[in-house]
Amino acid sequence: MIKIGIIGESEGNGHPYSFTSIINGFDKNKFNKVDWPNIYKYMLENSENGKIGIEGARVEYVWCDDFKKAEKIAYSGNIKYVAYDLEELLNCDVVIIARDDWETHFKLAKMFLENGKYVFIDKPLTFDDNEIEYFKKFINNGHLFSCSALRYAPELNSLPKINLKPYDIINAFCIKNWELYSIHIIEPIFSKFSIDVTNIKMIYSDQNCEIRRLENSQDLHFNFTIYKRYNYPFLAFNVVSDKVYQVELKDHFRAFENTLKIFIENIKNNNQNPIIEFDNTRKILDTIIKGLK
Repeated sequence: MIKIGIIGESEGNGHPYSFTSIINGFDKNKFNKVDWPNIYKYMLENSENGKIGIEGARVEYVWCDDFKKAEKIAYSGNIKYVAYDLEELLNCDVVIIARDDWETHFKLAKMFLENGKYVFIDKPLTFDDNEIEYFKKFINNGHLFSCSALRYAPELNSLPKINLKPYDIINAFCIKNWELYSIHIIEPIFSKFSIDVTNIKMIYSDQNCEIRRLENSQDLHFNFTIYKRYNYPFLAFNVVSDKVYQVELKDHFRAFENTLKIFIENIKNNNQNPIIEFDNTRKILDTIIKGLK
């Protein structure tokens, strides 16, 4: 049995709840549906279609800066131990850092990586160049995994192989803000297409939306719109090439489940190679950094 410790939570991020329930199993009578009704809804829908849980792995420890938050996660996800100190998670084989405040990732991950633990870090990994370089060797030896789970969204399976040509069009859409949410679309697009973004320009901004143009060496017309005040999890893109291809990433449960299964299977197989090549992760992070400037 692979013993997992989970670290949470950052504001607005329910991944400690969703990830734990996907691994340990979903109990509708315990799940924190008051704070996370959208997660409860898709967990409930998917539990009706079959048993939820990942065989051979279990979240056994949880730690948060706020002990009471950790207790709520533990109750909701049937986690055995609520840790008072972060070091208690060294009892685990694996640590999942399920929070998206990237500024904390390095200090939270360092102890576990240097003690040979496998670590999953929620997106975005970091925007600090020195930290990216520090993480490189752990990505390359298979001990560190970080991505947007929408890289493994099932809706991408219906997208055929498209040979993009100069002046083809990509329109991308997400909600809230570029820093934390653009990766949910950048990563799926970059997993399907080889695009080298050279510069990013803000071409429109008001209180409701932002539009960026992603200049690139492939001469694609690549625009990215963010709906800043829209809370429904709208994440989508379309490609205009020989045809118009539209993708809306809606099945978050399956994307999260696919991601966690890939990560855990890698550990079971004692794989010493990266799940995602470092250069691909670096390109994604560099693109988001360009959009922050």
